[in-house]
Formats: sequence, C-alpha cells, structure tokens
Amino acid sequence: FQAAMKVTLTVGQCFGLNPVQGIHENDASKLRFKFISWRCAYTYLTMVGQFTMAFVLFLSLFKESSSTVDTATALIFYCFGFTTTCLFFRIATKWKKLCMLIAKVESVDPNTDIHFARKFNISCAVILSLAVVEHGFSELHGISLALDCQPNAPLYESFMRLSFQWLFLYFPYNDFIGALAQFSNFQCTFNWNFTDVFVICMSMYLTSRLNQVNERIIAAKDKNSPSSFWRTMREDYNRSVHLVREVDKIIGSVVFISFASNLFFV
Repeated sequence: FQAAMKVTLTVGQCFGLNPVQGIHENDASKLRFKFISWRCAYTYLTMVGQFTMAFVLFLSLFKESSSTVDTATALIFYCFGFTTTCLFFRIATKWKKLCMLIAKVESVDPNTDIHFARKFNISCAVILSLAVVEHGFSELHGISLALDCQPNAPLYESFMRLSFQWLFLYFPYNDFIGALAQFSNFQCTFNWNFTDVFVICMSMYLTSRLNQVNERIIAAKDKNSPSSFWRTMREDYNRSVHLVREVDKIIGSVVFISFASNLFFV
C-alpha cells in the first residue's frame, strides 16, 4: 500500500496536502510527521492563503451591495479548499499509524493484487489531467473576457482585476498579489479533485481486501474444507473489517467533504 501510494501522495504534497515525510520509502515505519518541517511550513502558508481568500470574499458580501450568487459560490469554493487542506493536515498526523496498521494486515495476509500502484497512478493521472484541462478552459474564458472588456489595458492586470475584483477592494493591485491569488485559486481547484483521487484510491484498496476474502470463500465452494480454513477466513474477514473501520475514522471527514463539494459544484 505504501509503495502504491507514492506518486499520489507526492502530487498531493506539491499543493500542501498530507505533509508527511518519508513517503518515498516502502517501509511504513520510516514515515514521519513533524509540525516544524518544510512540508508543514508550506502547508501553513497554503492554509493562510486560502483562509485569506475566503475571508476577503466573506467581507465583500457585506461591503458590496451588488454581490451576486457568483461571489457566494466563490466563497464556498475557497471554504471547501481551506477545509480540505485542514482535513489532510489532520490525516497527516495519523498517516503513519494507519500505514503501520495496513502493513501489519498485509504481513499476515499479503495482497494478491499486484497492480495497485498502476491503478492508483492511472486514476491520479486521468482525474487530475482532466481537472487541469477544465481549469485551463476556465482561465481561457477569463482571458477572453479581459480582452473584450478592457482591450487597451495590460492583459495580465485586466485578467487579474476581473478574476479577483473582490480581492482588490482590500488590497492595492500588483502583479505579485495577483499571482498569489491565482496560485491559491489553482490550489483550491486541485484540492477539490485530489480529494476524489484520494477517496478512490483508498476505496479500491479496501475493496480489494474484502474481495480477496470473498474469492477464497468462493474457491472453497462445494469443497469439504476443514474447520481451520473457516477459522482463517473469519480472522481475515475480521482484520479487513477492522481496517475499514480504522480507515473510516481517519479519512471519513475527507469522504464527506468530497461528496459535499461534488454535490454542490457538480
């Protein structure tokens, strides 16, 4: 499991999610989480940026009488992004414990599916690639609006002012603030899609554990299996169910935010 999740976790950490050290190790015991580390520092900055965007949007709802549904939607979007980052930070504090439990289960009952890494990587690549394409089209739409509305103004400034006009009610415009706002927007978009990827990968793994037990039971159909076989099956099933419960305790909030964001935006 730890080896299969390497790429997915690495991509997530590029945007401040799950700041655990040692994710490239195959041994789960080498995972580490430190509140004071470069990964956590990046996550802290990410949370500050996303919170700032959400807070400014919240203020603009009261300052501008012309605030629209789009403003409220943007506020919810950044709130989801900030909440997602916080939830993955919480997961990071418990990730080693979870991976150690999974490693313990795998040591007793090894996985028969050897294609986990490929499945996880394909899911990650396909979903995030489509998200990048969708985000790119959204940005192109914003650029076209900037060209139509302010054809004589500098394109980048016009694009930033139209995209984040509520932000520049409180901050003087400069290209650096615009770039930070754009990056925060991209992070929140990524968070939304990465949450789906993470839930999909965890679901595939847990499903495979239960399917593994089912396949053994089906293979024993119409056979006179000894009682030791059924005792082993019961132990394997109990381990799998216990693992599902432990995973749910740790990532249940992320599953909820994934469903909630998809329900609202999709």
